[in-house]
Amino acid sequence: MCGISGVFIRENGGRVDREEMHRIRDVMFNRGPDGEGIWFSNDEKVCLAHRRLSIIDPSENSRQPMIDPMNGNIIVFNGEIYNYKKLKIKLEELGHRFITKSDTEVILMLYREYGLSLFSHLKGMFSFALWDQCNNKLILARDPIGIKPLYYSANAKSIKFASQVKALLSGNDINKKLSPAGSVGYFLWGSVPEPHTIFEGIKSVPNGFYFVINPEGKIIKKKYDSLTDRISNFESNIIEYSQSELIKQIIDNLDETVKYHTTSDVPISTFLSAGFDSFIISNLASKYSKLNSFTIDQLNAHESIDSEVYYAKLIAKNLNINFFSKEISLLDINNEFELFLSNMDQPSIDGLNTWFISKFVKEIGFKVSLSGLGGDEIFGTYSTFSQIPIILKYFSLFKRNSKITTTYRNFISKLIPNSMSKKYASIFEFGTDISAAYFLKRSLLLPWQLYKFMDKKFVDEGLHDLKIFKNLDENHKNIKSTNLAISALEINNYMKNTLLKDSDWCGMSNSVEIRVPFADIDLIENLLKLKANTFSKSNIAREINNSFSNDFYSRKKTGFDINFASTNAFSKNKKVSKNDNFLWAKKVYNSYLELYT
Repeated sequence: MCGISGVFIRENGGRVDREEMHRIRDVMFNRGPDGEGIWFSNDEKVCLAHRRLSIIDPSENSRQPMIDPMNGNIIVFNGEIYNYKKLKIKLEELGHRFITKSDTEVILMLYREYGLSLFSHLKGMFSFALWDQCNNKLILARDPIGIKPLYYSANAKSIKFASQVKALLSGNDINKKLSPAGSVGYFLWGSVPEPHTIFEGIKSVPNGFYFVINPEGKIIKKKYDSLTDRISNFESNIIEYSQSELIKQIIDNLDETVKYHTTSDVPISTFLSAGFDSFIISNLASKYSKLNSFTIDQLNAHESIDSEVYYAKLIAKNLNINFFSKEISLLDINNEFELFLSNMDQPSIDGLNTWFISKFVKEIGFKVSLSGLGGDEIFGTYSTFSQIPIILKYFSLFKRNSKITTTYRNFISKLIPNSMSKKYASIFEFGTDISAAYFLKRSLLLPWQLYKFMDKKFVDEGLHDLKIFKNLDENHKNIKSTNLAISALEINNYMKNTLLKDSDWCGMSNSVEIRVPFADIDLIENLLKLKANTFSKSNIAREINNSFSNDFYSRKKTGFDINFASTNAFSKNKKVSKNDNFLWAKKVYNSYLELYT
């Protein structure tokens, strides 16, 4: 796990600014405090730079940028390829010889053997840049789900890229003008939707894509994988199994994926909440690795049967794994507030809990943690799965944004108390189809609410660039099942734009790699194909480990939760309301802009 960066010079006569590239790389020190490297092409037109967090083959042999000695290809890589050992055996059978024990070298050899068809062989989370020496072209690539970030900034002079937005902001000639789509998208969703960022001059490489930058500096964008396509392809060919066989296959798939995710040359830890997602991950991972578990909770909650620590401690004892817990006070939150914001790579209303658990892991001295992120999207346990079908049942006869629905909205808005979200006044205009109902449920605010505090022209431009419903429709294109469509929407939006993005910057700011087994695209496809969302997670958990009482498996849903809206970081000694999320969003946004504009 690392931070990568680099540049391709487009301008005739232009050359790499070496000082600038060192600066961009070293902004990401926390992503890779264990080592650094940088490579410049002979003609000074290309640079690849790297900061290293040593996890697989920590030896100096695996330092990056890494070169293929046979053809001169160079790579910088961020992430983990979990099946690299199997791939290495296959490549050796084909005649390839390896110098290191790293997964990075496996990617180089895959490219040598398969070219741009290499992606079908990879199982993992990744972003990488590969310079093809023979063909003078640069490849930028990102994993299918979007676990690992990769941003770029292109103008007539150059194409620069990095693992973080703030790294690119330290470069020269970056367009730092506020992006209407990024800003509007943030207030609509609570995070910045890809491929946008807060800045017009910086975009995200889409998940499941690779970019080829040819010798003339033209960017050719290619999609190589898509969860939406996978779901629509298997939906009409689902094989029917008995209930017992389905559960067995679900657990077998989970077990195989978690086993891959324990691949490491350094100790593994796990984020252990009282929820079933982390319970499943920790149980399976404990078979393959000596685990260390980490739990955080609110101050003075440890004696409550509803606390995270209470159940997490029981689970850790049952699994015979090391248990570390820490209580977070309001004072802790306020003391960390500025540091939290200064490390935030893109504005987000989430992430505070991940920040604290990652910091705790670092304090104890670990580099890798497994997270249960993604379980809700697969097993259908968000409220969107139960409420969207109800919304569609009663409101799908209406037409989105028609005159009558706007009239309803204006009337209903006046009846909703200030302690509740006013967005539900739009139930008639946004309850019309799956995309609109999902937007209604997941949005922080709706478009009509933005005009009350943002410039109309700015909002209109942002909405035009976002193409909200066109993109949401694409997320579940050709998927017939409502439940599968909601899974696709959750994974392509909330999980990617909020949960995964926050996990990356919160973890890496603390030099901790967060692994997310539930976000493996093959696992997601297989479990959805096996109708995993028809089973409760508690039943799956019981099948994996049935040594607890019935009360343990029948308890209400829990998870890491720090109620940031109630902290006196911006509001003190007052009852929390739905409106507080908006107040938090504004504070985060304004604080972020103060730092970077």
